[in-house]
This record gives sequence, structure tokens and C-alpha cells, in this order.
Amino acid sequence: MELEAVELHYYGALSLPGLLQTEGHAHAVFTARRPLLDEETIEQRMTARLARQEILTRWPPPLVTFTIEESVLQRPIGGRDVHREQLKRLLEVAPLRNVELQVMPTDRSDHPSLGGPFTLLTPKGSLKSATWKCRTSAGW
Repeated sequence: MELEAVELHYYGALSLPGLLQTEGHAHAVFTARRPLLDEETIEQRMTARLARQEILTRWPPPLVTFTIEESVLQRPIGGRDVHREQLKRLLEVAPLRNVELQVMPTDRSDHPSLGGPFTLLTPKGSLKSATWKCRTSAGW
């Protein structure tokens, strides 16, 4: 459904969506996952995750919004160098005309994704639909 969507709206508080992750960030997420993944599985998942990012620049582009919590920007997943590259990636993606990146202040008392991350999709030619994605240490 994601590939055919004309709108994608990601809401989450604990980690970056896969569409925004750099290779280093994704590698850190997958290697930290429990139960442990073998190297071949890590490589396959990283390749798939990075390939999905084509969604952001294809034509015609979908409208994509990301709502993430401020603390996600402060957490150095993978170490300082990986974190620095990840922040640069966000600065590259945020100005795209079809992308809206919203940062939710950590001091908010409540927000839509308190029960876990979720995605709202609008498939081509259809009404909006909600998709619940289970939160794991592997990110979304």
C-alpha cells in the first residue's frame, strides 16, 4: 500500500521512520535488535529499507508527513558520527516540497501516538485508511 499511496502520514515518538533513516542509522537499529539478526538478514533489511526511500523523490510524489518527538533528534543512535549524518539527512529531506517534518516537543502531556506508532495512508483513488504498525526495536 505504501508504494501506491498518494499521502503518507507517519506518527511516532520513539524512533525515526525508515523512510528517513541513513544507512548508518538503519544498521545501528538492526544490529541492536533483539533477538539478534544474522549479518545476511541485517543486510537484506537495510537494503529494503533504503530502497523504500525512493518514495520521497518519485514522480508524481506523494504528500508525506512525519511527526516525531523532539527526543528522537537528541538520541545519538549509532554514535556521534552516525547521528550527525542522520541529522544532515533530515535537513536534506525536510525542504522537499512534498515532505513535512514536524517535531513534537517532549514536554507535551499527550499526543496521538501514546499507544504506539501509526501510519495514515491514502491509496490512489481511495479514502484515507489507518495502518497500525507494531513497535519493535527494529524501527518502522
